[in-house]
Amino acid sequence: MIKLNIQSDTLGLICSGICFVHCLILPLFFGALSDYYLPDDLFHPLILIPAFSIAFVSFKKGYQIHKYHASYIIGGIGLSCMCLAISQDEFYETLFTLVGIFLLGSAHVLNHRLCCRFHSCSHQKIIGAPCDE
Repeated sequence: MIKLNIQSDTLGLICSGICFVHCLILPLFFGALSDYYLPDDLFHPLILIPAFSIAFVSFKKGYQIHKYHASYIIGGIGLSCMCLAISQDEFYETLFTLVGIFLLGSAHVLNHRLCCRFHSCSHQKIIGAPCDE
């Protein structure tokens, strides 16, 4: 069970990183070109589906191990920011999305560390590294 949780936290962190790059870097290089492929009004709601799914699986499994609500709360606030971003203009959309990404990524890191701590194992400093059983 610990292995599935660490993998889902790692996947959550990778997705957060991809979102971060999408929000900050791609507009600088491509500007409005992304609208030709998938408009923002469709892309952002669709991307929340895997974000919610990965977070739910990861935090649920983590809670079963460490019994702390912190991951759920921080991750939930992050996901709420990302949902709120959908209805905002471009500046606030980016702001709320980045805050949400940061909080959600932080929740995955916290969840991973708590899982390792309460599973009596020492994890490596690389996020997502498996705990020694």
